[in-house]
Amino acid sequence: MGWNELDARDKKGSRGRCLALTDPARGRTNVAGDLTRLLEERGVIAPDATWAPAGPDDHAEVQIGRHPRFLDADQRRELNRWWLAVKPDSTTQPVWDLVSTASIDGQDGLLLVEAKAHATELDEARKRTGNLDNEAQIRAALGQAASGLATLHPGAWRLAVDSHYQLANRFAWSWKLASMGVPVVLVYLGFLDAQEMAPCPVLRQHGDWEHAVHAYADPFVPADVWGKRLLVPGGAPFIPLIRTATITLPHPAP
Repeated sequence: MGWNELDARDKKGSRGRCLALTDPARGRTNVAGDLTRLLEERGVIAPDATWAPAGPDDHAEVQIGRHPRFLDADQRRELNRWWLAVKPDSTTQPVWDLVSTASIDGQDGLLLVEAKAHATELDEARKRTGNLDNEAQIRAALGQAASGLATLHPGAWRLAVDSHYQLANRFAWSWKLASMGVPVVLVYLGFLDAQEMAPCPVLRQHGDWEHAVHAYADPFVPADVWGKRLLVPGGAPFIPLIRTATITLPHPAP
C-alpha cells in the first residue's frame, strides 16, 4: 500500500506526519536521526531499531501489549493483566501514535509518542464505558501509577478515567513499563505548520505547543515534571518531554 491507497484521514494532520516521519523511502538512517532528535539527548535510536508505524505500507497504530516487536511475551502478559481483568490478551488497550525501540541510559528502552497537529486535538474526554470489571481494573492501575509517580515527583497526580483519560493512560503506561525495568521516554509531540488542519489553531512555534500542553495537562500532572528523569526504584527511568517537529507531507493533504 502506498500513499495513494491510504484513507484521507491518514494523509494529513498528526497521522499523516507520523507516517511521513517513518517512511522507509526516506532511508532508515534519516528516520532514526529524526526520532533520536525527539529524545532531546536522553537516548539514541539506531537505524536498525524497530519502530511503528513505518510509513504507508506499515501504518497500523500500536497497542504495546499486542505488538510482538517491542516487548517479550512475559512482559506483554504482565502489562495486559495489570491493565485488564477480562480477556486481557485481546481486549482493546490504549493505542499509540508512534513507538520505537531506543537506547536510553545505555539500556534497551522505548520511545512512546503522543502526536498532535493542533492544540484542540488534545483529548479531554473520559474513558468510554465498557466492561465494568475492566473499568475497575483500569481505575486501580491508574491509582497505582499515580501513587508510584507521586513518590518519584511530588505534586498532584490526578490520573483517572473520568476526564483527560488519554493523558492518564499515557503517564500510567510509561510508569508501569519503567517499573518493569523498561526505560521510557514519553514525548508529547506537536507538529508545526499543519496548514491543512485550519480552521483549527495551527501550531506555529514550539511555544504554542508548550503552552497548549501545560494548559491541558497541568491540572492532572505536576507542571514541572516535563523534562525530569524519574527513576522508578528497582526499575528504570521514565522521562516525559514536550517536543515539536516540522514534517513535510509527501503529497498535497486532502
